Amino acid sequence: MSRRPREGARRRRWPRVVVTVVIAFVVAMVGLTLWRALVGGAGSELEELRTVETVTRSTEHRTVSVSGTFAPRNAGYLSFPAPGEVTSVRVGVGDRVDKGEVLAKIDARDLRAAVTVAEAEVDAAQSELDQALDDKQDATAVASARAGLESAEQSLRLARHNLDDATLRSTLDGVVAAVNLTEGSQSGQGSGVSDPGADPGSGAGPGPGPGSDPGSGAAGGGSGANGSSGDTAARAAAADIVVVQPGRWVVDVAINSNDIGLVKKGQAATVTPTGSSRSLPAEVRELGVIGSSGGATVTFPATILVRGTHDRLYIGGTAAVTITVEVLENILTVPIVALSESDGRSVVTKVVNGIDEEVPVRLGEAFGNRTQVLSGLSEGDQIAYPGPRER
Repeated sequence: MSRRPREGARRRRWPRVVVTVVIAFVVAMVGLTLWRALVGGAGSELEELRTVETVTRSTEHRTVSVSGTFAPRNAGYLSFPAPGEVTSVRVGVGDRVDKGEVLAKIDARDLRAAVTVAEAEVDAAQSELDQALDDKQDATAVASARAGLESAEQSLRLARHNLDDATLRSTLDGVVAAVNLTEGSQSGQGSGVSDPGADPGSGAGPGPGPGSDPGSGAAGGGSGANGSSGDTAARAAAADIVVVQPGRWVVDVAINSNDIGLVKKGQAATVTPTGSSRSLPAEVRELGVIGSSGGATVTFPATILVRGTHDRLYIGGTAAVTITVEVLENILTVPIVALSESDGRSVVTKVVNGIDEEVPVRLGEAFGNRTQVLSGLSEGDQIAYPGPRER
């Protein structure tokens, strides 16, 4: 009688065991299915990240990138050459003016008096020279008298020039960009008059302005390439009145000493104003030869001429400049990502009849994310590399 309960218990445990086994089997099958799905997905992703590319020939551009500031291509930075009280200001910022138009005047009484004094000094110097010649004085005395007369005549020319310039006139057809004086103020900041006919890259350097006299203090010249990018703003602030030709621009840039040897006058460039996606055609117009040191870096000034006329640009506005220093035509290139190192050599994976083969290559110039191949590959070869296609 005592053995029957144990046999019944064993019979009741069998269904639980079967259920447990079935559950374990189902869980295993689900896990295997998920594992296969994950492995299959990873394999597909790896296949997607492998790129096979045919080697072709192309034209590549080597460039130098710099930044700079806009300046007017033609401008007159106009100032009275001598101090005086301003009696009239006839223009305001934004006014259009013609060449020769009167912009401002100063009180000319002192300037006329200076001319009278200078004329008297010339008469006195001439009399002294005549006396020396009449008295047949020695050569030293005569030479001294001649020098005195030349000095007096120079002073008279300057006095007459200053009197003529008591009326400030525009030196070009353009738009008034700055007016730094008012009636009743004192003029004569002496920044001088720029040569409006000289493009910044024309080679016009500092020198006498139109009609100016040597020694008059009226210095001319465009915003030449040997100035810094800050010269334009400084000259505009120092001048009495600034007149610019609207729509025509240059960009003043500074080129690193490592790149200056690659840049040549006339090379094509593009200018992209800050905040704009529009690139403007340009060219290298002038290169400076005097470097400026800023810490461990030496830079050289250059002027980039923007072709055509363009509105909505501003003096002192910034821009990115890309200069094309070399064009290589009909060359083979591969993505940099396709390169690897093996035994100290650069190699790529070449696909031959569906089989990967490492081949050494000799490299040339780099162009962004691609590199020139000089040997080791031919046009039409196929190469493989990880990742999406690089271009």
